[in-house]
This record gives sequence, C-alpha cells and structure tokens, in this order.
Amino acid sequence: MNSDEYTTRNGGGGGWWKEARAAYEGMYSSSNASSFSDRSTRLEGEIYINNGRHDRAMYQGYLSSPTSTVASVLSSAKGGGTSPASPFLAQAPNGMASSLSTIPATTATVAFFRSELGTPSDIVKRNTESYHPQTVSIGPYHYGKPHLKAMEEHKNRALRHLLHRTGKPAEEFMAELKKVAKELMDSYEQLDEEWVKDEERFAQLMLQDGSFFLEFRGRKNGKGGFDTYAPNDPIFREMPHLTLTILEDLMMLENQLPGLVLSTILRVGGGPEQSSEVGNGEGHYLRRNRWRLIGNANTAWEYKFFNQRPKVRRVTDYHKAGVQFRCTKTFTLADLAFDPATDTLKLPQFFLGLGAESRYLNLVAFERLHVETRHTVSSYLWMFFEFIRSAEDVALLQANGVIMTQTSSEAVLDDIRKLSRDINFVPYKLHLPFKAMEELEKFYQTKTNKWNRRFREWRLHLQQTYFRNPWTLISVVAAFILLDLTVTQTIYSALSYYRSNK
Repeated sequence: MNSDEYTTRNGGGGGWWKEARAAYEGMYSSSNASSFSDRSTRLEGEIYINNGRHDRAMYQGYLSSPTSTVASVLSSAKGGGTSPASPFLAQAPNGMASSLSTIPATTATVAFFRSELGTPSDIVKRNTESYHPQTVSIGPYHYGKPHLKAMEEHKNRALRHLLHRTGKPAEEFMAELKKVAKELMDSYEQLDEEWVKDEERFAQLMLQDGSFFLEFRGRKNGKGGFDTYAPNDPIFREMPHLTLTILEDLMMLENQLPGLVLSTILRVGGGPEQSSEVGNGEGHYLRRNRWRLIGNANTAWEYKFFNQRPKVRRVTDYHKAGVQFRCTKTFTLADLAFDPATDTLKLPQFFLGLGAESRYLNLVAFERLHVETRHTVSSYLWMFFEFIRSAEDVALLQANGVIMTQTSSEAVLDDIRKLSRDINFVPYKLHLPFKAMEELEKFYQTKTNKWNRRFREWRLHLQQTYFRNPWTLISVVAAFILLDLTVTQTIYSALSYYRSNK
C-alpha cells in the first residue's frame, strides 16, 4: 500500500498532529474550564471514577465487580456470566468499523524495538519520559511498572465493555490469539523470557491491551456505540489533558501492538462479515500516524546523499528576499511547496508543546530502525530546524501560523534547539522536496543581487520600522507634512527676501 492510498482512505493528513491541536485548543476553552470543577473525579496515585462506577453495575454478568487481570474476566465468564447477544459493532455500523478500517485482517511480522536500538543511550537516559510511557503501558515492554499500574483497572474495564457488546465469551478471543501467539511474540525484539515461557499470560496481555486500544480509539474518534461508559468517565469520555497523555503514550516506539492483535479481536467479535471492513492498512499505531503525517511524500520527494552538510538559509533571509510564508490547510508534510507565481513558501503547521517532543523523538527512532521509511520525518525536521536560528525566525513563522504554540519566540527557540540536539541528525542522507527547495534558492539568488538586495533591505526596514501599525504610519505622514510645510515656508521666505532687496 502506498501513502497516496492510505491518505485517501483516511481523509487526508493530520493524525496525532490534528488530534493534539484539537485537544490543545479544547483544554483552554471556557466550557472545559468550567466543567472540570464540576466533575467528581480524582487522579491521584490510582485513577478512578467516584460517581461513574455505575458503568460496572449496568451489566451484572460481566460488570459486577472490579478486577485487575484478564484471568479474572475469564474466570467470571466460566462462572456463568452472560452478556446480551448483540454483535460487535452492530450498535455503531459506521463507528468503530469505519474508524478502524485501516487495521489488516492479516499482517506480516513487524518488529517492535527498544528505543535504545534507534537512539543513542545518553539521549534516552536524558529523555526517559519521552521514550517510556507515563500513563498507560501497551504491550509487554513496560507492563507491570509501578507508576503504570493505576491504568490496569481501566484496561480491564475496556475489555469488559468489549465483551458485553460482542456477546462473545473471552475464551473465544483467547483461543484465536493463542493460535498466533508465536507470530505476535516474534513481533517484539528482545522480548523478556517471562513472556516467551508463558503463552497464556502473553495472550491475556494482548487481549486486554488490544481491547483498551480499540475502546479508547473508537471513543476518541467519536463514532458512537460507546454510551455504556459514564458521562464523566475520565478515560473513555472527556478530560482533554488526560486524553493527550494517553495519546502521547500510544505514540511511543516501545508501546505498540501488532495489527494482528487488533484484527483478530475485531474478527472474533464481529464475525466474518466484518473482516473485509478491516482488511487493509497498518495496525502499528506509530507507523500508521507517520503515514498520515507524511502523506504522499514517500513517493513525491527525492532521496539524496550528500558529501557535505547541505546549506539551508534562515526564513528571515528568504523573507528579506521577498519570500512570503503561508501555513497549508492540512498537517501533511507532502504539502510543502514553493509557488514562484506568488513568491510564497507553503509549510505545514508545526505543533509544539503537550507531548510534541516525545512524538518527534519516537518517530525519528522508528525511522532509524526501519530502512524503508527513507527518514522522511527526520529529514523534514532537520530542514525545518535549519530554517530557524533565532527568535526572529520563530516570530516570523508564528505570525504566519506555521508554528503553533502559546509560548514566546525565545521559549520556542529553546525547545527547538533542545529537540534538535536530542534528535542527533545525520544530514547527509535526506528525503526532501528538493525541486521546491531549488526553486526557492533560485528565487533567492535572483532577488539578492547587489542593487536588488539593497533596495529590498531599505524597503523592508521602512516597513518594519515605520509602517508596522497605524500610529507609526500616521506619525510618518505627519512628519512628511510638517517637513513639506517647513520647506514651503523656507522657499517663500527666501523669495520674499529676494524681492525686497531688488
């Protein structure tokens, strides 16, 4: 599958970038700010819902008591717990099935790696929170860590809700996952022996984490069929800041699930008639979001090797030469373009803050471990950071909507320098829109010969110094009028003196 096909099916680019922006804006909306104080929820040590516990009591069979393991769900099912015979996804025919239509029914083995394999160890140690999940563990690498145990109860709740909607016992899901357990284990590089030796426990983990992922993503996509959760449920309903922390964890290289887990759960829960709806796409969440971010750049851009570090100018240098900057309507990197007709460089919006650093670092680590990626995101970040070398560069892109952040230009510059240092680029193998960059450089060279450069510098200086706002413009006009009147008065005085001496 190429990136064009993927982008078309998913309605264009965006992915986590767009989700992060929506959640970011939602956090500061007045409606959210006022509603937070009304929620009787607590997130201290163990996350739980005070008055939202009734979602467990709604179904006496599966939701009668809190549990913390998949084994307990299996035990309760064997004990006679029953659930309504409603087919999986039937309550939301255009919901979860469509929102997860990119999950393959079968998938080739995709290896998941430790971050240290794709990133120097000193960077991982310096940025542990960027590479290791802080809220929820997905998969075997970080399961059982003390600070992540609070979410295990909520992962188990997701499984119980999924079992209720499918009307299928947990044993059916376990039986199918065990059939592919070896293939799933092979997907994880350096898998601990405790998982390799215990296939039952590994299958339980895949079922629980896969259920959580499907429930969380289905709820996040807002496609219906999830009204079984309490209105103030902090995980599967609202709270943008908690949603963002979970999304951040789902984007981490060490926190991924094979697509085969998700497609198996959907197939067992939905029946054979559903398998065609999830027959194409990527199950690896980090990989899937990378495809959505780059769009068709994988085929449209060129991959080149350089003997020395390529030269990229600052955005303020291009601006002084007459280049205008504009933010594209999408978040897709492939939309980067230079339009010679309007002297405009179009750039996708660059998001900073609220977990963005972690996403970029994990995408770069992912690309280093997968040669077929051509390092597209890494190359773009290198070029973008070369554009920015001062707070003036940041301010210019902020003013044109390219950089999205609520912080000052100086703070953004510090963040970019830190991120650039931690990404540890190798700028001699780049995958970029070189044609657009060549057109941009050609325009710059044409407009910056000796006289053109001086004229543009003077004009730009006048614009920035005297015509930045109406008051300075009024002052300049008034000064010119006063100067004109002074010159006129001087001329008349000289003429009068000349005539009087005749």
